[in-house]
Amino acid sequence: SLKIQNIGIEYSKIYHRDYDKIFKNKNWNIVNIDEQLESMRNIKTVEEIETMKKAIKISEDAFVEMLNYVKPGITEKYLAAVLEFEMKKRGAEKPGFDTIVGSGFRGALPHGIASEKKLEEGDMIVIDFGARYKGYNADLTRTIGVKSITDEVRNVYSTVLNANKEAIKAVKAGESGFDIDKIAREIIKEAGYGEYFGHGLGHGLGIEVHENISVSPRSKHTLKAGNVVTIEPGIYLDGKFGVRIEDDILVLKNGYENLNSLSKDLIIV
Repeated sequence: SLKIQNIGIEYSKIYHRDYDKIFKNKNWNIVNIDEQLESMRNIKTVEEIETMKKAIKISEDAFVEMLNYVKPGITEKYLAAVLEFEMKKRGAEKPGFDTIVGSGFRGALPHGIASEKKLEEGDMIVIDFGARYKGYNADLTRTIGVKSITDEVRNVYSTVLNANKEAIKAVKAGESGFDIDKIAREIIKEAGYGEYFGHGLGHGLGIEVHENISVSPRSKHTLKAGNVVTIEPGIYLDGKFGVRIEDDILVLKNGYENLNSLSKDLIIV
């Protein structure tokens, strides 16, 4: 019979009760293979990339349809429900994560799950969403305005958009997550909003919504061809509004491919 000596398991994915059930009283050497599996997942195959493109297309088409429902008086939860329905209608298994809809002052909460707050004229709405399709996730953010917006909002939006675009231009194999984050962070800082960008610029994306590649001030990762990362700068003004713009970027040997086609122009509905 086969004599088992070493067993590799994904520590981060196993429940304690299951671990005990499988391995209790077994004389095996248990090896944590989280890191090896994460490294394998980080380099996407052609088939994986095509599946992710489909997840992104489903998400974008659903977002465009959702815009028809945006008006003062509807709740953030209603808008999230419309978006999630439209994704499923187009073939998504489910949302990859809880849809974020933060309007007005709630847009300053970077991860503000949709609430009962009603949309109001003049609100900016941060919408962070993504479909899961055949086990792979999309992760996009767009920020839109309701009816009318102020010059301050336009300035903040322009700053975030510039940070997004310039950081994306720097993406290629061999670049560090730290340096790419720094490009966006410096643009936001020079515009006077440095203290209002309080999270990393991006993360790996694929089977998990947050895979272990980091694009942040703490990143020690060097990008490799086949990685897919998000680029998502934001400015969050407490008690007022927030703006975030997020794209999903494929790392190439000598550059990048933006997997998104959804416009980043400021949309006023």
